[in-house]
Amino acid sequence: MLRYVYSHCLRIPISSLVKASAAAASAASSSSSSSPSSTTTTVNESTGQKVYSFTSRLQSLADKSKNDILMNRDPYCPPMDVESRIQALTEKLLNLKLSTNNNNESAGRHQWKEYRFQDNAEKYKMFTACINEFKHNIANSYLHEINTVGELIDYFSTPVETPDFLYKITKDSQDGSIDLPANLSIQVEPLRYNPNEDTFFKVNAYPGRSTIVSDLAASKKHPSYRVSRMKRLRIEYEDM
Repeated sequence: MLRYVYSHCLRIPISSLVKASAAAASAASSSSSSSPSSTTTTVNESTGQKVYSFTSRLQSLADKSKNDILMNRDPYCPPMDVESRIQALTEKLLNLKLSTNNNNESAGRHQWKEYRFQDNAEKYKMFTACINEFKHNIANSYLHEINTVGELIDYFSTPVETPDFLYKITKDSQDGSIDLPANLSIQVEPLRYNPNEDTFFKVNAYPGRSTIVSDLAASKKHPSYRVSRMKRLRIEYEDM
C-alpha cells in the first residue's frame, strides 16, 4: 500500500496530502459563498446539475492553486498591461483594430473584447503568441472555453500561485524576481549524462551503454545518446 509520495526529495505522507486537499476544497467553497458575485452558475434543465461558467472556473483556479499541493502548476503573476499587450497581438495577427466610431472609445473597446475567433487557426495563433508573450501556459481544460478576446484577457489576468515553496523560489530566481545567495544553487530538473557535453566532467555513469529517451516530452529536454558499435560493452534493446 502506498503511504508516501516523494516530491523534490521530500517524503510527504498521503494523509497530509488528503488533509491539504480537503482544506483547499473547504477554503474554496467558503470563498465562493462569501463572494457570490464572482461565481456564476446555471442549472441544466434536463439533468438538474449545476454548470459552472468560465469566470467561476477561473476564480476556482486562482483559489485552489494557493492551497492544493496536488495542483502543482507554474506560478504566474499577471503584469499590469495584459490588455494592451493582447490588443497589440490582435492587431498584428488578426488585423483587429480598436473601433472608435462616434468618438466613443469605451464602446469600441467593448466591441473589440467581444470579438470571437473564427476558427481554430486563429485560436492557435493567438494562444501561442500569448503563451510566448506572458510565459504562461493555457491549461487543456480551458482551450475549448476561450473563444473571445475578452476571455483570453481574463485568463491571462488571473494569478496562479503554488504551495510548493521550493518550486516557487526556483521560478522566481529564473525570472529575476529574487536573487538567491551565492552559495545556494537549486536544480529542479535532472541532468542527464551526455558525453558530448561538459556535465559530470565527462565521467560516464553507464560506460559502453546507450541512453535512449523514448518519452516525447522528456526527449525535448534530454537528448538521447547512442554508443558506437566499437565501444559497446553489451547490446541493449535500444541498440536494435
